[in-house]
Amino acid sequence: MSNCATTISSLGYTLGIAVDDEYAYISSSSGATSQCSVNVDGTLSGCAATASGVNHDLGIALSGSVAFIANSSSGLATCAIGASTGNLTGCITTSVSGYDVRAVAVGNGYVYAGGYYFDFIQETITSHVYLCAVSGQAVSNCVVSDGGFTPRQPTDIVIR
Repeated sequence: MSNCATTISSLGYTLGIAVDDEYAYISSSSGATSQCSVNVDGTLSGCAATASGVNHDLGIALSGSVAFIANSSSGLATCAIGASTGNLTGCITTSVSGYDVRAVAVGNGYVYAGGYYFDFIQETITSHVYLCAVSGQAVSNCVVSDGGFTPRQPTDIVIR
């Protein structure tokens, strides 16, 4: 990487970003998701809050006309991506076995959600990656899919 430049600085520190041809969706320390236009030169402009009602956002993944947002307070949010505006609307939140979801990726017709649960009484952390079925915005049948490995508080997932 070279010639890197700050393109937007008003959002706080970045926690997650997903980019399509026209828009970038950024979760930041502000606690909400922002939608920015992607300019021809790659810079971002016109950032505004989107995904109304979804707070404590972390990772973001896009698939077709749906945005998947890891939500540390309530699970996994799915939002419709407006065809003409790119706005994230009609958001639905699904609990993922009571875990704080920190990471999300979409691939092969599934969503992968990584998160953890802190037991305040035992003072222990349990982490997992979940594999969930996806149909449009609906997420269901989440099952542990760690592949025999137990991640420690996963923060990102990439599907190749």
